[in-house]
Amino acid sequence: MWLSYLGRKFFLSILITPFADKVFFILLSGKQEDGWKQVIQMSKVACAVGIYAYSAFIRDYRESCDNFTDNKGFAKVLDNMMHKLK
Repeated sequence: MWLSYLGRKFFLSILITPFADKVFFILLSGKQEDGWKQVIQMSKVACAVGIYAYSAFIRDYRESCDNFTDNKGFAKVLDNMMHKLK
């Protein structure tokens, strides 16, 4: 269940990239006034704070479900890889 939350987190992460700036400017019909830049910067700060809070929520939810069983043996594979690097 908690894996379904990662898509929303990815979308929020995209909003703070420079790609999102270009999309905002296209949606605003190319108006590059200082006021709009400040609005975009404030929305990016809000998204960054939102991502932090959402990440904490996802982690808390994941840990409360206590479903960390390693059914496929990935831990053994990773341990072997780390051992070979030494």
